[in-house]
Amino acid sequence: MGSAHVDTLLLADWAEAIDGKLYVMGGGMSLLRFKVFPGEQQCALAAILKVPRDADRTPISLMAHLETAAGNEVPSWRLDASITPEGLAGATGTGDGVMAIAGPVHVAVDEPADLLLRFRFGNDERTISFKVRGH
Repeated sequence: MGSAHVDTLLLADWAEAIDGKLYVMGGGMSLLRFKVFPGEQQCALAAILKVPRDADRTPISLMAHLETAAGNEVPSWRLDASITPEGLAGATGTGDGVMAIAGPVHVAVDEPADLLLRFRFGNDERTISFKVRGH
């Protein structure tokens, strides 16, 4: 059995997963502009996840959170879930199935910051770095 892994991970202005497809606007963003500090803004997480065919109906943990470049957690957003893949798109024979996921990320900070979105799917962990700055 292969392992579940992240194929694509990005931040975007907006993202939505519908019927196994990922719809993204402003994908690959690395800068959020706030009008005032402290401030808050929403962006989106978008991911394509690969799941081995033989993992169908086996729960896989999914966790994500924001943290500062120094490693301190930013409490404005956190994701803790378990995904149970069923009827995986594209899973034929021994090939991997594909799952598209998307959702809002709420970023609230007191001052300009360099942040990381830390994302773990099964045993695969990825990070996205981005900056929060003023106008």
